[in-house]
Amino acid sequence: MTWQKSNCEMSATTPKSIVDKVNSWVHHGTHTPLTLRESKRLLKANCVVDEHGCWIWPFNAFKNGYGRLSCRMVLAIGVNTSRVHVAAYRLWNGAISGNLYVCHSCDVKRCFNPKHLWLGTNKDNQLDAASKGVFAKYWTKVRREEKRRLCSGSGNPMYGRRGKDAPAYGRVGKLHPMFGKHHSEESKDKISAGLLRAHEEGRR
Repeated sequence: MTWQKSNCEMSATTPKSIVDKVNSWVHHGTHTPLTLRESKRLLKANCVVDEHGCWIWPFNAFKNGYGRLSCRMVLAIGVNTSRVHVAAYRLWNGAISGNLYVCHSCDVKRCFNPKHLWLGTNKDNQLDAASKGVFAKYWTKVRREEKRRLCSGSGNPMYGRRGKDAPAYGRVGKLHPMFGKHHSEESKDKISAGLLRAHEEGRR
């Protein structure tokens, strides 16, 4: 990931008054955040509208494909996130309550059209992706075979090792190496019971 240069996110269509206001504190240190209307105009001026009505962010992006704001853009529009679609939702639709995600109805990661954004939990986002066949498209035959190879057979050196050759032979319950700080006590008890049962039956 690389940062944009100081004026890469000021397109030719950006209003001159906004450019001057941002540059005044960039170059002279007089930080005057933009108003809500100016912030909206700044983002809208830096987009490419496609045939589906998506506002495409043409500049920098994160590795996962979502549009990324530069540091000075984050300061200028007064948001505490560098994700373009999240910033756009806050500007047009207001604050985001709880642990909700800003999801795309168009499934275009660089899009930040407020009409294409909606709030939902992680489960809502996953169900929406499943209903659109996103997972079915992703898990091609090649990807499934690669996943199978890594999880079984020669691709996974731990697969098929039983008895004294097993990596956790004789270590059940809280002594098992899979336990970590992210496991709840309830999940530890369930896993312990399963591991102990497998050990007694000679499957581990």
